[in-house]
Amino acid sequence: RISLEVFHALTDGTGALWFFQDLLTEYVGLRHLDEFEAAAPGPVKQDFAPDAFTHWFRTGGSATFAEDATSAVQSPTTRLPEGVRDPGEASARTGRKKRARSDVLRVGGTHTPDNRTRVVELSMPVRPVLALARAEHVSLTIYLLAVFFDALRQTRLPAHGRPRTLTCSVPVNLRQFFPTESGRNFFATTMLEHTYGEGDRTAGAGEGPAGGGGADSIGSVCRSPHEQFQQVVSREGLERKIRRLVRFERNPALRVIPRPAKDLILGTINRWQNLGTTVAISNMGRVELPEPADPHVGRIFLHVSAVRPQFCVVSHGDHLTISFTSPFVETDVHAAFVRTLTEVGVPVEIDVSRVTADEIAAVVEPGTGT
Repeated sequence: RISLEVFHALTDGTGALWFFQDLLTEYVGLRHLDEFEAAAPGPVKQDFAPDAFTHWFRTGGSATFAEDATSAVQSPTTRLPEGVRDPGEASARTGRKKRARSDVLRVGGTHTPDNRTRVVELSMPVRPVLALARAEHVSLTIYLLAVFFDALRQTRLPAHGRPRTLTCSVPVNLRQFFPTESGRNFFATTMLEHTYGEGDRTAGAGEGPAGGGGADSIGSVCRSPHEQFQQVVSREGLERKIRRLVRFERNPALRVIPRPAKDLILGTINRWQNLGTTVAISNMGRVELPEPADPHVGRIFLHVSAVRPQFCVVSHGDHLTISFTSPFVETDVHAAFVRTLTEVGVPVEIDVSRVTADEIAAVVEPGTGT
């Protein structure tokens, strides 16, 4: 296994993946010289000199990397661009209402003893999962999000409790709307949600992998985030929102505020934002490497350290990998997620990191046989 750790202030997932692809290609080339041409290697994909935010959303002036490098917390968030209907308003026809933060489910649990991240890695063939997503007429990201929401419903929501909203932070790769070869941070985030208990709760909480056929079935849960995502993600809406945020960030009056005060304000805003977030998901899509290197690479995983449950999705060849990261010891939600997939015929291979003293002590010592 080859591992690469990247600080998010340097680059986003796409930039890190570009670098990792180049790294894997060079490594495989050194291991299998007979399969690679003797010619000098071509140029790398990423360029960390240009700043895409400056190029697309800021007129005039220049900025250094240290000045403009945007961390995950400080990256523009596009909860709803101007001119786009609020999903709560758009769904008023179905009786849905915008929920207070107190109605948002926040996943809790027992923190790991030394604050290390609990990692649960799932491996499965990609085709059957894609078929399930296509059957619901949604993307793979939305389908897996619906399955995870359903796993939370099974494990964390009482059968007849008050309506609770589950929200998910989803990064949007801005390169698909504003082309750039910059490997620096260039993404926004949007929030998707589904409220359990507003429709036919008894039908939605039925047995089976799809949770029945009611308003809270997996098929119904797929539709809510899918419609919200289609409303939010557009070039015009993203450009309008991000230009406004960039102007706010570059406001001269704000730039003279002492850094400790900025850190305090941003930290408070971040904690307040976390109160309205249940989980986070990141789908890196299909990863392809140059032909000489690609056959030598099997599964590719992406892990993100998180203050809340988060999962990342990557596909390569016939492999689909899903990596859950969490600061908590519990794995009940992950088990429910796996059961949902296996009950519809998807074979799943599971690897779980050891985080407790008992789990670590249970590691078999080499040569002892115990």
